[in-house]
Amino acid sequence: MASSDDTSGGRPERRIIAETREEMQRVRNVMWAELATGEATEQTQIRLAEMVVSYWDVLREFRDEVSDWPDISEIRGRLGQKSRRPADAAGLNRGTTFKTYPAVLDVPATRLLEVSQQLDDIAHELDFSASPNVSPADGEIKYAHLVSAEDDTEPDDPD
Repeated sequence: MASSDDTSGGRPERRIIAETREEMQRVRNVMWAELATGEATEQTQIRLAEMVVSYWDVLREFRDEVSDWPDISEIRGRLGQKSRRPADAAGLNRGTTFKTYPAVLDVPATRLLEVSQQLDDIAHELDFSASPNVSPADGEIKYAHLVSAEDDTEPDDPD
């Protein structure tokens, strides 16, 4: 398993993969939160597609070392492309017009999430997974180490 030295300052590909995985997780977290409220934005879906392609790209040089390399042609083929969908026209002559939008929005968010998780599995298989940050000398992770960095208060140690 990759040590924290490997992911932060070791071989350049380890650092790049670790940074890409972290950004992918941040974007996924935003998408999950938006999907939970039923308000997934086009901007987040586009960013998720960009990150899937970036993640795929940084892992690509290792594709011959894994058994199940994902095909993302449906995503890559839509980047930079536009699609059109019917939209109601405003005004007296209400007809149908067409709205142009980024074609990558035709790829369902659930598919993008699925591929991103497949790429996590590949990174893990290739031993690019982050090691848990265990700071206590005895190797035991205490309750206080699990508290979010956003929490200003120190919890009482239950032990």
